[in-house]
Amino acid sequence: MTSIRRGLIGLILLPLTVDALEIQMHLLRHLEIETAEMRRMKASPMFWLHIPKCGTSFLDTLVHMPGNCPGWPENLSVNDEMFGKCFEDASRSMCPVWCDQARLHCDQNPHATHQFLDEETYQIYKGKFVALFRQPERRLLSAWYDDSDIFRAN
Repeated sequence: MTSIRRGLIGLILLPLTVDALEIQMHLLRHLEIETAEMRRMKASPMFWLHIPKCGTSFLDTLVHMPGNCPGWPENLSVNDEMFGKCFEDASRSMCPVWCDQARLHCDQNPHATHQFLDEETYQIYKGKFVALFRQPERRLLSAWYDDSDIFRAN
């Protein structure tokens, strides 16, 4: 409990008129309410954990969240139409340039798109990971039809 809330609670215990009590109860409720931006900043910086064949398009959602990437053009999507066949590499290379690193973590090596999550990185970003998962069958089918995918046997 914050010292301000403790102080308000202490004040509530004093003999008060109805109006003063209502005001203090309103203030107490107001202090307990967090805005969406306050909750968002508690989760910052978000770390996009990218599982192969699971939601590269989710990166598009993250970069277009208000305040995450102020330099990212609004009409620019993370896809092969905008960035070419290697759209993930190209879009991730722009992340450190266009995105606020205090809000959205960009990988140090944007060309190593599916990096292992080591213990040190896990501890730094614990509780701040975001990821998209899909059914295993769909993931395997997606990999099968992707000519460049590592899951496919030659």
